[in-house]
Formats: sequence, C-alpha cells, structure tokens
Amino acid sequence: ESINLRNRELRLLELLISSKGQVFSKQKLVDRLFSYDDDVSENAIEVYVARVRKHLEGSGIGIVTVRGVGYRLSKI
Repeated sequence: ESINLRNRELRLLELLISSKGQVFSKQKLVDRLFSYDDDVSENAIEVYVARVRKHLEGSGIGIVTVRGVGYRLSKI
C-alpha cells in the first residue's frame, strides 16, 4: 500500500530504512534533514517522527524511541 509523505517525512523514512538498526539522535537527524541555514529545533524532529509513525501504522514496521539516545526503524 502506498502512502503520501511530505518531503522531509520521506527523507526521514529513507534515512532510517537505509541505515537498518542504526540509532539516530535528534541532532543527527536535524543535521541530515535540514540545511545549516534553517533555524530548527530538535522538537521539529519529534513532529516528523510522529507523522511518519502515523503513516506506518499497521505496516509491521515503526520508528522506535531508544530512550536517551534517539530513534531507529524496527519491526513491530
């Protein structure tokens, strides 16, 4: 089933898929998803993660929070 993602949501998902099992900190995700000119907080990452999680519901995969470390893609 296809899902419609916004540009940054898609880039977030592609990054997590291409780096199986790797945990990404919020700061690392900010660095990868935004340009240096963008004034963005780490809270923006929480918003994008929540949106992608919602799109992935029922797919058998999801974004897992590794407490105190960051996020990774995992089978649910």
